[in-house]
Amino acid sequence: MKFRAKMGESLSMKNLALIASVISKLSKQCTLRLNAQHFALMVCDEHASPKQVVVWCLIEAQKFFNEYNIEGITQANEIFLLVPPDMLSTSLSTLKAANNNARSVKLKLTDKMTPCLTVEIELSTEYGMTRSCIHDIPVKIISRQAWSDYADPPQENSDITLEMKTLKKFRAVLEKCKKLSPWVSLSVTSEGNLSTSVTSSTATVTTLFKNTTASYSSDEPEERDNTVRTDVKRLCTVLSTEVLAPKRTLIYFNQNRKISFYLACDSFAFHFFLMGVEE
Repeated sequence: MKFRAKMGESLSMKNLALIASVISKLSKQCTLRLNAQHFALMVCDEHASPKQVVVWCLIEAQKFFNEYNIEGITQANEIFLLVPPDMLSTSLSTLKAANNNARSVKLKLTDKMTPCLTVEIELSTEYGMTRSCIHDIPVKIISRQAWSDYADPPQENSDITLEMKTLKKFRAVLEKCKKLSPWVSLSVTSEGNLSTSVTSSTATVTTLFKNTTASYSSDEPEERDNTVRTDVKRLCTVLSTEVLAPKRTLIYFNQNRKISFYLACDSFAFHFFLMGVEE
């Protein structure tokens, strides 16, 4: 079982650091799934039984990395690891700065008394020399019997699909909603606009976002209730992916009171969903 990857593009290095930072805000532990196609980070619902993946970040390995080599333990050529995302984020934090002097980043699976994901960052100095900063992140190898718990994102079969032009204003409104209530209700109007609503003991505040495009699974959108009530703090946290500047954002509304998000970026994509909560 071997894994080794290298990146030298400044944008890819910065994006990996931002991805790790976002994942670290969502959970104390994440799953790293390695195969020939993807370098995938997944977060499971800590309270769900059986295990349920709620966040996927799928990175296209051959586009994101300059070098990418893996030797898995089965014909599927895959490796599954449990990784502490806070340690991964900390080890990559220097890459987020606009003026960082990183020349390359190497990732490899090593054995240092315990399995580790070793991060080696090559930095240039003002004297034209280089130095290396190495972080060993302890990981746990997931047995083959548990691989089925970490499936690919499900195919969306939604009642309404909404495309947003930008997440910046949406997230800014949600940050203000947090001060009024722990819950926010999301819905799509008959005109195809996204509506957010929060209710406190003194007021109900509703905001409409008109820079959206809606498509429906039927020709009668006005006859169905598509409102999803969910945890506003959790939603704000997952929408911190806005810093990754997605090129396309899709929101899926389902009648079973589930809301899903798909954020397409250069060489990688985020999928996540939130279950609705009854009043």
